[in-house]
Order: sequence, then structure tokens, then C-alpha cells
Amino acid sequence: MAVLRVRKGANVGTLYLVFSSHRPTVIGREGHADVGLADSRTSRAHARLALEHGVWIVEDLGSANGTVLKGKRVERAPVEDGASLQIGSTLLSFHEREAPPPPDFEVHGAQPSRVLREESGVLVLEAHQVALDRDVRCDVVHSLRPLSEAEQSLVQAAGEQARRLQDPQFVALLNTKADAVLLRPASGTLEDRFDEVLGLPLEQRIEILRQLVDLALERHSWDALRAPLSLRHVILDAPPGPLTSASVRLPGIELSALVAQARGDLPHLAHFVPYLAPEAQAAVTSDGAPPLASCMYNLGAMGYHLLTREAPMGRGSVLEVLSHHKTLSPAPANLVEPAIPEAVAELLAQMLDKDPRRRPRGRQEVLRALLDAAPGDATPIAPLSNPEQAPAPPAAAPGSASRMGTAAGGTPPPAEAHRAPRPRSRTATPSRAAESPAPARAAVPSFLSSSGAVAGAPTVPTAPPPAARGPRNDAKPGPSVLASVLYLPLWLLIAVVCFYAARYVSKSIFQALGS
Repeated sequence: MAVLRVRKGANVGTLYLVFSSHRPTVIGREGHADVGLADSRTSRAHARLALEHGVWIVEDLGSANGTVLKGKRVERAPVEDGASLQIGSTLLSFHEREAPPPPDFEVHGAQPSRVLREESGVLVLEAHQVALDRDVRCDVVHSLRPLSEAEQSLVQAAGEQARRLQDPQFVALLNTKADAVLLRPASGTLEDRFDEVLGLPLEQRIEILRQLVDLALERHSWDALRAPLSLRHVILDAPPGPLTSASVRLPGIELSALVAQARGDLPHLAHFVPYLAPEAQAAVTSDGAPPLASCMYNLGAMGYHLLTREAPMGRGSVLEVLSHHKTLSPAPANLVEPAIPEAVAELLAQMLDKDPRRRPRGRQEVLRALLDAAPGDATPIAPLSNPEQAPAPPAAAPGSASRMGTAAGGTPPPAEAHRAPRPRSRTATPSRAAESPAPARAAVPSFLSSSGAVAGAPTVPTAPPPAARGPRNDAKPGPSVLASVLYLPLWLLIAVVCFYAARYVSKSIFQALGS
């Protein structure tokens, strides 16, 4: 997260939070701005800082004394980490990766001890509940970025649906304004140890992806819980020490992701960008919930990164990656990582299709290929609850959005998304490539465009075709074979009778003709 530190002027050493949002943080005179300075030479609204597609920009707001960046007066310019800003008589320094002190208040009996991150005006805090002697996580909306009525309705509906999912990680949505959520403690995130996770065998990474898809689609079948994911929003459960195995889970509510989606901040937040569907870059929907097809793309992009060890749209600036999501298609996953099963590679390609109508539409469709490719001892994760059997929630508050699913009195989610995944098949699902043979693929770059290869992208060798499998020799005789063996003497007897009967009839005919 980003902060401004006072280096010279009143209140030296004070830290001010700079919000990671497309809505700018205004710097000005105390009592009139987000960053209020006790400085008579500062205008009421002097300058502003904003995060524009991953780049921090400072812009002067027509102040009387101007804005000075690194000793030069500027109207608008990018701000780098550690840069100095002169606002009136106050000298500030900008720090992109520094946390402010925790707020001095309690949240449902929990005292914040550390600010973990800030996202679209939501503080994610580490706190301790003294009465229960346990550490918890608090998601709190900052007082300078309060929720609108529509955002409050969305978060309240998400809290109601999270309760119906009976998620053990979700503790409470604390008040009617829906601006604070309490969650039970969690271990590190997938982002914290992602490099170690990429070092796990492919079978374990496929199993992690299967767990992630299963859990995410359980939540995404509810409109209000359909928040996009990034690596920092996935909880990694792993033993201490070197990483040899791991599993993943999701918090009941990710308030920061919900609010960022509702406010249209996703394209500005760098950790979302590698996994953001093309259509999710446009204006937010009326209720803040993305379509299920956007969530499919989101999971497919994360799965591609997890299995191939390569970001699906390559590396570059935030704007470049966002453009790649709209125009480029990644190379087939099994060309980047030849050990990836064909069915899994085809699944990822379908999830990353640019046309939302061609992406998978149900939980079973996505899990089928992953279950076939998972380790032999993998078992499907049972749904947290069956929403169709859950009691009806209270009526939605007036003014709430109309697409809130059952939590807002609408129709229940499709049953397809909640049916238990089928048991893992012992035979691989036939692929489209097997049905219609295609010409051999040449070496390709890590991602392709419709107009050809991307310049400078590394090529990937073509995987050798898998050896043809012969018929199995260990098949046991079925009931039809056993029945044939048991009836063999009867058929022999019938054949003998027919033979002698035919002989007798023939002899009688010849004798009659001879006489």
C-alpha cells in the first residue's frame, strides 16, 4: 500500500494513507482534503494522487503555490517510490510499499495490531480478540471511502449468502452499514508462497487448481459472492518448512475484492490484472456482480499460470497486459508444459476464450477434466452446503439490487452449480483432438495473436505424440462369457442330434429313389 510521510513542516513523521483506487487521494489544507496538512501555504484542494492502471500519478489542481516533484514544478507527472513532493511549505515523501499504523479502535472486541493491505478503500487488518484469545482478520471500509447504498446492499447480500454457505472462516458481518467484516485467522496466501507452489509436481498443482475451482464455483453460483480472485485472495494451507504439499481455501467474504469490483477499480490494481477477463475491464454492472463467464476466465487464467508457470498474457505494464487480454490468446498449455494432459489443456483454452458464450457454463463441466487428471487418491470437495435446502433469508432492504439471487428474494442459483462432482473416471475423457486429427503444430511463442506471433516471445518445443495404447489384458470374463461356457455341452448335444437326424433323412430319401 502507499503512504505519504511528512518530512518537513507541521507534524513531522506523520503518515497519510494514499488510496489504491482510480478515485484520487486529494492533498490540501487540513479539514478540506483526504491528506489534510496544517499549512497556510497549501490550497484547500492543492494536488491529487491517483493510481492509473498500476502507475501512480500526481496532478496539480490549480494551486496558488504549485506542486513540486523532486525539485521541479509539475502539472501532471508519474510518481516513483521514494520521490519527494513539496506541497506549500510541507515536504512529503511518497512510499509505495509502506503500511500506516493500525487504527486506534476496536472491531467487535478485536483490537487491530497490523495493517496487512489496503484495496479500493478497504483496510485488511490483523487483530486480536482478547475475550476469546484468538487472532482474527478484520476487513474495514475506511471512513474517507464510505460505501454507497448500492455497495451496502451488495455487501449485505454477500454476508447473508456467506452465512447460508456455513463457511467456518466467516464470523460476522458486524453492522447495518456493512462496512466491517470479521474473519477467523488464516495462514499465508497463495501469493506469499507462489514460487514454492510452482515448484511442486504437476499432479499436485492440478489438485490445487481442482480445489480452487471447486471452492470458487461454489461461491460464484451466488451473485453477491461472485468476486474476482487473485493470488492474494486465496488462502494456502501448508505445513511449516519446505513446501512439499499444500491445499487451498477461500474466505467466506473477500470484502476488498467485492468493493473493488463494485467501484470499477479492478483494472487499476496490478494483482488482479493477470487474471482479469476482457469484459471485466469495462464499466461495472448495475449490482457490482460480474457474470459467471467472467469468473470462468478468471479461474482459467489463474489455472494456466499455476500449471504452466507462465502468466497467460505474458509480462509487461498493466496497460499492455490488459490489452493482451482483449486481443491475444495464450499458447496451448500442453505446448508450454508438455506433461499437462490434453483434456486439461483444452479446458483451459475454453475457459480463456475471448467470447464469454463459449466458456464453460457449469461446475461439472470444469471439474470433469481436472478430476480425470488429479492424483489417484484425490477426492472431490463436498459443497459447504446445499443452497436449495437452506432456509429463506429475510427480505432485502429497500433499494437493493434486483440480481442478488435468493438472498434478495430472487430465484435460487442453478442446480447445476451445486451438484456434487462425479467420481473420478478411470478412463480419460476423449478429446476433440482425438476425434478430428489436426496437423502437427510447429514451435509457437508463449502467446499468439490473431495476426501472428508476438515479437520476442520464447518458442516452446512441440510435445511428442503419446504412444498408442493397446487393449488391456487384465480384463476378467464378464457374465456373457461365463454363460457361453456353461451352455457349451448343450450346444454340442444339439449338433450331434441334428447330424444323425440329417443322415437318417438322407438315407431314407436315397433308398426311396433307388426302389
